[in-house]
Amino acid sequence: MAGILDIGVSALLSFQNSLNTTGHNIANSDTEGYSRQRTLHATQLPELRGYGWLGTGVKVTGVERLTDQFLST
Repeated sequence: MAGILDIGVSALLSFQNSLNTTGHNIANSDTEGYSRQRTLHATQLPELRGYGWLGTGVKVTGVERLTDQFLST
């Protein structure tokens, strides 16, 4: 049961990070030269249990800055 709860916790923490990034994008939308950011997610490595492989959740792998070359020029 703890494994299932750990998966849920990892998802909540990862997407809390995404919400923080979205809030950062909104707060800086009028800032000159600001480009929006996106949070990147990936699955965590699964664990081998007696009955097979068990997923361990999601993790944040980074924050990516997005730019549009047509708007920049």
